[in-house]
Amino acid sequence: MAVQCVESSRVEWPVPQVTPKQGKAVDVRTVRVGVLGLGQVGQAVARLAADRRALAGIGVRIVIEQAFVRDVRKPRRCPKPPRLTSNASAFLRGRYDVVIEALDAVAALASDTKGIAAAVGLPL
Repeated sequence: MAVQCVESSRVEWPVPQVTPKQGKAVDVRTVRVGVLGLGQVGQAVARLAADRRALAGIGVRIVIEQAFVRDVRKPRRCPKPPRLTSNASAFLRGRYDVVIEALDAVAALASDTKGIAAAVGLPL
């Protein structure tokens, strides 16, 4: 799996909203996302992806394809991704447009998440 880093000198935040004219359809691009970790940050990403109103008008639909976690049975306060795994190999086989790293680096050192953290280039 190749990891591509993209840098931009021009950052606009918040994302400018595009209001479609009456009767015109907006082309919506689906972005497939893999999330490493479903703690506070990962859960916030999952909630944002599920909130269609938050992304309305920018022409992007975020779909969380899979999340990599330490404990798949742990209760979480976010919409459950279609695939939840604690297997690093299974996560790396996924097809994503973007991977969001939200792992706790300290916890990664003390657990089997060390392999996935190293695979995505986290300094451990």
